[in-house]
Amino acid sequence: MKYEVIDKIATLAAVAFGLIVALAWNQAIVALFTSVLTPTMGIPVLIGYALIITVIAVVITIWLGRMSQRAKSEAEATEISEKGQKAA
Repeated sequence: MKYEVIDKIATLAAVAFGLIVALAWNQAIVALFTSVLTPTMGIPVLIGYALIITVIAVVITIWLGRMSQRAKSEAEATEISEKGQKAA
């Protein structure tokens, strides 16, 4: 039980820091968009920003998922290989 509590607290802390980092980057990217594009464009600039960030987030999420699956497969293959060597 103690491990589960510590694990959940660590996960929540990591997520909280991730949110803070995301908000900081959000402000920086919005400032960049509004300075590069005309600041008077307003809503169209924010919608364009949201669309671009959404596409980037989807691509990165898919890429990370594939990396995770690959790492999991490699770990399972290594585990099976090690068990086979111990049995022999």
